[in-house]
Amino acid sequence: MSDTTQQSSANALRALVICPDPQPDVPALSRRLPLVLTPFLGKTVLDHALTFLASEGVRDVRLLCSDRPDVIRAAVGGGEEWGVKVEVHAEKRELTVAEALAKHGNPVDAAPHAFVLDRLPQMPGAPLWDDYEGWMRAMLELLPVAGLDRVGSREMSPGVIVGLRSRISPTARLIGPCWVGANAFVGPKATLGPNTVVGDGAYIEGEALVERSVVGPDTYVGAMTEVRNSFAWGRQLLNLLNGSCIEISDRFLLHDLKPDLSIPGRMT
Repeated sequence: MSDTTQQSSANALRALVICPDPQPDVPALSRRLPLVLTPFLGKTVLDHALTFLASEGVRDVRLLCSDRPDVIRAAVGGGEEWGVKVEVHAEKRELTVAEALAKHGNPVDAAPHAFVLDRLPQMPGAPLWDDYEGWMRAMLELLPVAGLDRVGSREMSPGVIVGLRSRISPTARLIGPCWVGANAFVGPKATLGPNTVVGDGAYIEGEALVERSVVGPDTYVGAMTEVRNSFAWGRQLLNLLNGSCIEISDRFLLHDLKPDLSIPGRMT
């Protein structure tokens, strides 16, 4: 193998991933956790990125984080889940790609794969943090592929993907595109969709309506509750159209099933 080929091979095995700071256009998404740990089709945004990098042959990933690096470190560990080596480096602020390469690039490996995680590497044309609707559009764009890639997921009807061990009432109505994660429950006469994502472990009571919305992992939606154009995660309800965000105090409408859960979207 020539020196040039060896250099190219080494470059393909390393990556620098810059985790963005909270973004002014989507402030509610980073209230609970760093942006890269936002729930995203049963995983987190960071989980999807690491899965893709691993599939591309990357074996060494440095995460450069200025927003709650300890939380990100707890989420990824050493990278064993993806079969890669992951190191989390705390930074004082979000670096540019040029700054990251200058600070963390290896002179022998002068051009590692480096990017800001403001979009998934498998979806470079879908920005995540420009607005709330863009975050949801990216989720719906990835839905057909990511949903069926999960172990045990099945397509109940055209455009409707349901995860492993989820229980769906025979009288519930699911309208595609619609994605229901693993270990979820959907009660009698509930309606989900179109353009709806329900996270792992969520519990949707009978006659509830969830339309063009995201229900976060381990979130309870009460009987006859209507969720439209929103992101419901625990007690937080975010309007995806105007960005308004409120905390719901009535546990019969919306609440956390696992309020002590610090890292959502991890595969079990």
